[in-house]
Amino acid sequence: MDEGHPYYQKRRDVLLSQLLDITEESKPLAEVKDILDEIKMIRTVLEDQLSAIALDDTNLWLDDLKYDQLAFGEARDMIQRTIATFSTLKTRAEAVENSVRCANPRLPTRG
Repeated sequence: MDEGHPYYQKRRDVLLSQLLDITEESKPLAEVKDILDEIKMIRTVLEDQLSAIALDDTNLWLDDLKYDQLAFGEARDMIQRTIATFSTLKTRAEAVENSVRCANPRLPTRG
């Protein structure tokens, strides 16, 4: 078929469009980005809780409630462990993101 033929041009345009479509390849990347956003939000909440526990003002009202300092330390330790766990999850999600990008070089770069 001749390149000047209208059917050839339409067919070529359809095939090029299909070839350049990265919708399927982008889906895993979008999922990883959502996970990274959720990790960031959860870590922010945990870090805020840790900051609140560390405030001297917080200790004052806790003393009024006869707060058990051992439980206070346990809560702080639990939050710190959870933050460390989310740091690990973030590292793993970023590794997956990099793998997806390497496997699909047509994907847009992080911006």
